[in-house]
Amino acid sequence: TLDDIVQLGEHSSLELISYTRQRLPANDAVLLRESVGFRLRAIRCIRGRPVAFTSILLPSRIGRELRRDDFKSTTIY
Repeated sequence: TLDDIVQLGEHSSLELISYTRQRLPANDAVLLRESVGFRLRAIRCIRGRPVAFTSILLPSRIGRELRRDDFKSTTIY
């Protein structure tokens, strides 16, 4: 549920692996309707133990507004 997702974000941390601007693969470019975007790769942890790998593509208009430090205090799904 949405409540579970919010609670997970409140009780977990995101260990950033990478946050890069990149040319998108063709199938992702079609979905985001642009050829370049930002990819976030991270490990979600609870009490220091990994529980999920996250890979998120963001459109350039959103990705260029965010910095690596923004993900320390923001839950993103």
